[in-house]
Amino acid sequence: MPRRRTFLKLLAGAFAGTVPSVGSLAAATSASRIALVIGNDTYPEVPLANASNDAKGIAEVLTKAGFSVETKTDAGAESMRTMVRVMR
Repeated sequence: MPRRRTFLKLLAGAFAGTVPSVGSLAAATSASRIALVIGNDTYPEVPLANASNDAKGIAEVLTKAGFSVETKTDAGAESMRTMVRVMR
């Protein structure tokens, strides 16, 4: 299963409140699996209510699926750019 499809299946399951079979996801790819999950609630004009909680939930699901996960909440633009560079 291609990585994008695997990730989308995992993401859909997380939002539906179900966790896809971790074994099937782990078998989907043998490449090193890392994830950067960012959830920002504190936008100046229109704050979001649950982005930080959603990010934590997604990070939990990804961790269970064998990803090495870095989670950031309420990160500024420069912090996000730095994390993307570091995660490469």
